[in-house]
Amino acid sequence: MAQPALSTVDAFKHIHTDETVTLDEKSLHALQETEEEILDDVADFCDRNGLTYELGGGSALGAVRGHGMIPWDDDIDINMPRADYDRFIPLFRKEYGGKYWIHTPQETANYGLLLTRIRRKGTSVKTREDFCNPECGAFIDVFVIENTYDDAFRRGIHGLGCMAYGFLVSCRKFRRDRKELMRLADGTGDARIKKVFRTKIFIGTLIGWRSLDSLVRHGDRWNALCRNNQTRFVTIPTGRKLFRGELYLRDQVCSTVTLPYGKGTKKCPKDTAAYLTRLYGPDYMTPPKEADREAHVFFRPFYLSEDPARTNEVRIQEFHRKMKNVALIFAGGSGKRMNSGAIPKQFLELYGKPIIIYTLEKFENHDDIQGIVVVCIHGWISEMRKYVRRFGLTKVKAIVPGGETGQESIHNGLLAVKKLYPDDTVVLIHDGVRPLVDPETITKCIECTKEKGNAMTVVPATETIFVGDGKPGVVGDILDRSRCEMVRAPQCFRLGDILECHEKALEEGKKDFIDSASMFHYYGHTLYSVIGSTENIKITTPIDYYIFRAIVDAKENSRIFGYQ
Repeated sequence: MAQPALSTVDAFKHIHTDETVTLDEKSLHALQETEEEILDDVADFCDRNGLTYELGGGSALGAVRGHGMIPWDDDIDINMPRADYDRFIPLFRKEYGGKYWIHTPQETANYGLLLTRIRRKGTSVKTREDFCNPECGAFIDVFVIENTYDDAFRRGIHGLGCMAYGFLVSCRKFRRDRKELMRLADGTGDARIKKVFRTKIFIGTLIGWRSLDSLVRHGDRWNALCRNNQTRFVTIPTGRKLFRGELYLRDQVCSTVTLPYGKGTKKCPKDTAAYLTRLYGPDYMTPPKEADREAHVFFRPFYLSEDPARTNEVRIQEFHRKMKNVALIFAGGSGKRMNSGAIPKQFLELYGKPIIIYTLEKFENHDDIQGIVVVCIHGWISEMRKYVRRFGLTKVKAIVPGGETGQESIHNGLLAVKKLYPDDTVVLIHDGVRPLVDPETITKCIECTKEKGNAMTVVPATETIFVGDGKPGVVGDILDRSRCEMVRAPQCFRLGDILECHEKALEEGKKDFIDSASMFHYYGHTLYSVIGSTENIKITTPIDYYIFRAIVDAKENSRIFGYQ
């Protein structure tokens, strides 16, 4: 079965740049030993707890051909029926959590895979999947054997959904990792690879409104759609041949046979011949030519034993120090001008979704934002937490109460950011009731702050601006409109700089700054601006709400009917 036209599996096997690691014979042997140790722990655990597992893919092929790992292979795969997998994950994590990281589609944030990986702590084996992963130890892959329907029509729908989710997850992940991936593609000089990469990034951009974590969770649930453990057919939709290429009779792969493997034995699919023929063809016992042998690309750093100068804790801290872009969302207002009764304006809903969630999703779905801190009005924090869980906002790291004033509320939020991130973090201070901020503005703010130290979102003034002379109804100066800009949000700073200003204001008893930009300017800092979208309005009155609804409707219509 040929790989789809946009498959990048084969492309990654042939990418070699200055960033990649080519394993010599000694390093490959050491990696294989480490992976076999992981496999031994998993197999022993399953045997002790009455759970079914089996070697899968090339690992099963190695057991049949040579009673061990294929000499040039650098990974181990196992398959596990869904019912056994659902029991395995919590039990294995409880017993082996100190030794392994267990990464799963449902539980691991910013993961981006529909399979599970068990990774050895104290090692570093970084793959193309790990650009955003600090826990990149040596691993084995766990593929779930899913039930599927005996009825051909329902089975076909199940298969189409599995393949669609797999493709969309891959494209969305390409979008997230686009900078690193295009650097690799450019390094190959292969025009076809670059074209495929750009195409997948483009598709990932089209679905950028949907977070990667949300896609992965929903994809995993769709894979597990059929819960009947007695169907004739099962499938491994995340395997090398996808749903249709890995469709089996239940007894072929859900029952096992014990085969010699290494210094002991391991379980393999009961009908090993049918399984391997399905994957590799009828001549699976014939080793491929050296040029056709599979290999995985690894990235630096690569090591298989603990380096005292570089513990896992240090690696994780270093990783988080690079995650410098954090949104601080202010949702502390009561909304008196909105006349919304007991409901604060940021919690008013449009089509079943609160305004604050529309705002948070803009930062959740932006690939350059690594964390979100929400400052929430007293009495609504528990509701805020419920909304965060309900809408799958995985980047929200803290929700803290507001203060008596907007200035005090922002200070509370900055202190929460300080507990999580270093002083050189770019913090984007944004109103919870500005849900129409666009990704381009967020990107421009981050880039300007990294270059110049701060960024204020502005829009050009479109009305004549008078300055009063102090007497009611009397016009003083008329400003040159071409030089006037209206400040909006986000307002972006380096965390250490803006927190220092807040601390000074607190010491001096100054509590009346209208916003962080005014405070920053007051304490002698030069402000820099980026032009934002005129749509980025602040919802403070009923008219603003109706404008927001009209813009949302217009954008939705443009997606449905294809006009701009």
